[in-house]
Amino acid sequence: MASIRAPIKSLSENQRRWRERIRQENSERIKLIRQEKINKFREDKLAQYQICNEIDAFNKANEENLRMQGTFDVDQLIEESIMQEYELEEYLQQEQVEYCVNCQNEVLTYQQANMLSCSNCGFYTTKDCFEKTILPLLHRHALDCQGKIGFCLEPGTDNTLFANCDICDLWDILYM
Repeated sequence: MASIRAPIKSLSENQRRWRERIRQENSERIKLIRQEKINKFREDKLAQYQICNEIDAFNKANEENLRMQGTFDVDQLIEESIMQEYELEEYLQQEQVEYCVNCQNEVLTYQQANMLSCSNCGFYTTKDCFEKTILPLLHRHALDCQGKIGFCLEPGTDNTLFANCDICDLWDILYM
């Protein structure tokens, strides 16, 4: 009775061939990936080199024009521009104009010594409530939600505000 068995030697030979084939395919794949990364790195370096050359050529070509305008150093010009922006932001913060938080269209104006009001929607609040309660609430809310907070007076009172947002369901009571 003859059994149908394959010889051990041929199986191990097949295994060696498969291993060699898989090893070769993986080796080729790794070489290809490595070459792609090297090429990308070279392209990035080349692009960076070309940009630097173009900036230098632009500076050289426009050097005479810049001198005629009174600018001798482009970096100094950029620094001055940044300083002007910074000074403008500082000025705007000092001259801070408060817009109505309810309708966001009109500037809040002083009606009495300490009372801010909006001529468009009728919203009013005290300066203390506005600075210490409403503005921090708006900033905290803006971190979590893009919705607009609506404000209204509690019916029958003159010193209680309701604040609510339709998107995140914020609901708060503020006292003036």
